[in-house]
Amino acid sequence: MDRRQLYRLSLLLLLICPLAQAEVYQWRDAEGRLHFGDKPPEDQHSKPLHTATANERNGLVHFRRNDFNLSEAAEKRVREGLDTILSLYTSTLGLDVRGDVAVNLNLISGKAEFYRWLNERTGESASDGISGVYVTRTKEVAVWDWSTEERIVGTILHESSHVILAQLAPRAPSWIHEGMAQYVQMLQAENGAIVIGPHPAAERIRGWTKNGELVSLRTYLNLPEPQWRQMAHNQDAMPYSVAWATVYFLMSSQVGQQTLRRLLHDLEKNGQWPTAEAFDARYPGGLIKMDYDFFRWAQGDMAPHRY
Repeated sequence: MDRRQLYRLSLLLLLICPLAQAEVYQWRDAEGRLHFGDKPPEDQHSKPLHTATANERNGLVHFRRNDFNLSEAAEKRVREGLDTILSLYTSTLGLDVRGDVAVNLNLISGKAEFYRWLNERTGESASDGISGVYVTRTKEVAVWDWSTEERIVGTILHESSHVILAQLAPRAPSWIHEGMAQYVQMLQAENGAIVIGPHPAAERIRGWTKNGELVSLRTYLNLPEPQWRQMAHNQDAMPYSVAWATVYFLMSSQVGQQTLRRLLHDLEKNGQWPTAEAFDARYPGGLIKMDYDFFRWAQGDMAPHRY
């Protein structure tokens, strides 16, 4: 191996093994030759090269506060879950990444401290019974040690979905936000595959369908955003449950996924609100066919989705 080959090999090893050094510098000598090393010479102007930080190496989630610890398995599920959520939004639904997508996670020990944290971040008081929150401005999620680790992880995935979607589709309406959050909350890894099963809201949807009480998508999709939020604020079960059902139904087929993808693109490009009329224009066969397919889906077994 000649000196030129040796130099190239050394440079390659240096670039692909950044974890071996705390920092990597580059500089040029008096003759203009480029050098790399972990310690620049004192008489040369040098600049550090970018090396992956711990947060970047660990993926989307950055642990900001740890009043309690997740088990290794639970932390792995969180990290892999957030990667899957991002992939669903970018690959399946075709949303564009704007800059660095991140979730800053805070694990808070008790309920009182959790409420104090929320008040410091937003100036608002939390409603009783809240187990997790997200703050869009700071890309933060906070949960407190309120239940089993399995349920806490589900809460983290739910709230993280809000943070990620807010970065990718800032104009998305509340029903899409909540429907997708409940959807990915059920994410599990099984035998090397990602499986998303029905949310507990499925039982309510089945009951409404059996009793002839399930709202039509035409009615639901025409709800104004302020009315949707007011109903949700009053703890009406319908807005959240039908949000999950609509998302799960759409994600159950290529036709549904493509419809949701196109609507999200319309929303981001033109600011077009995804009303019932928008679905009528995008869903093959129109909204009448979509409502028919939705009711048939609600009467079925709601099979888990595999990715």
